[in-house]
Amino acid sequence: MPVYRYKLSGPVLSDLAKQVGGPPTVAGFGPSAYVDITSGALVKEDLDDFMASSGYEYVEESPTDTPAEASGVEIGASIDFSTFTEKAAPVAADLVLIEDSAASGAKKKVQIGNLPGGTTSETLATVGARRTTTFAITSAFQDMSFDATDVETSASVIDHLAGTPDRVQVFQPGTYLVTYSMVVTPNATSPTSARVRLNDTSVVNGSESSCQNYAAEDSTLSVQFVVTLVANDFLTVQVTQSASTGTVRADAVFTVTKLNGAKGDTGSGSSITVQGDGSPLPNTPHSTLNFTGTGVTASDAGGGTATINIPSPGVFGTQFQDASNASSQTQTGTTWAQYLRLTTPVVPAGRYRIGWSYNWRCNSGSSDFRGRIELDGTTTLMSHQQESQDAGADQLQPAAGFVYVNLTNAAHTFDLDLSGSAAGVAATIADGRLEIWRVS
Repeated sequence: MPVYRYKLSGPVLSDLAKQVGGPPTVAGFGPSAYVDITSGALVKEDLDDFMASSGYEYVEESPTDTPAEASGVEIGASIDFSTFTEKAAPVAADLVLIEDSAASGAKKKVQIGNLPGGTTSETLATVGARRTTTFAITSAFQDMSFDATDVETSASVIDHLAGTPDRVQVFQPGTYLVTYSMVVTPNATSPTSARVRLNDTSVVNGSESSCQNYAAEDSTLSVQFVVTLVANDFLTVQVTQSASTGTVRADAVFTVTKLNGAKGDTGSGSSITVQGDGSPLPNTPHSTLNFTGTGVTASDAGGGTATINIPSPGVFGTQFQDASNASSQTQTGTTWAQYLRLTTPVVPAGRYRIGWSYNWRCNSGSSDFRGRIELDGTTTLMSHQQESQDAGADQLQPAAGFVYVNLTNAAHTFDLDLSGSAAGVAATIADGRLEIWRVS
């Protein structure tokens, strides 16, 4: 609003202060001073009335504008924004005026980049491939290669493959807009056809086009269609001349664009329900997942993907297997008899610990009990021969141990066998156990 300035004589100031409950804004010194009237309890009409009733003389100088008025904007006034100069290409750092709904409509400034969805437009991932030379058409469908890449905005999403220039490959699932266009010249009057194949296996629905012209007359084959693709799919343009040959003129084009949806606000992740062993954690849902632990790393893989690398726990203690037999078994004579077998599934190649335990006795105090562990029926891992001091049936002695062995990537058998040391000698075994686990 305008600032009205009055030149007053000295005695007026004290009376004026009494009138408004406090001194007005005063500039100057000596017998005269200026009083600036802007807003509040003292307004121009108040001063006019006071001066007229008090008999004091005053002079009203030309009103001046506030800084806002000088710029052409008065906050709170009705403003026609169409009169202002337009900025054709706004950037994120530009400012706009808002009324803060959370602060009783207070006027505030906001950077465009901080507005919801206020970032600059996202560039669509697009590939535009072109053939700069002619292409010979035959009576069978052939893949057409494109030797130039005119546009490629994001090779991590869509790529015109340099090693196989007939292909455009996608690396993100989604909906894609596909276009091809070419001018064809047949050598005889017969139909010319073009199409797009997916992964060299199937023709994409809606991709086929055909025309028929007289020999040496030009015609255009052009199709645009939408297709849903998954990561690593690739597309190829094919062309043929029915029962004849022809030529595709130079500058045939092949374009693939990923159709992104409207860019929304960055999500906070506050809807993620985190569970531990099937039960929700306290205070879920959470907005942040924090991965910790020795060797755990996280990185931005691009394309909105974060990669969490969790190191392998190591192989020690894996591939555990065991077998046991609580019954007793007696073998008479020197022929070996199988008491217990442990058969593994196919295990990775590596170093393993083989352990055993059992109770034994022999019916002769002068002959021996014999026991052994065999791998795959051919390799003896452990051999036990011991004389019993007491041949009583209630006299059982313990035996246990382990051995390390390198195993191949295969299934394996481990046998616990027994026999006597001589003819007629009865060896007995009971409570046997075999176990295996990987150590490296």
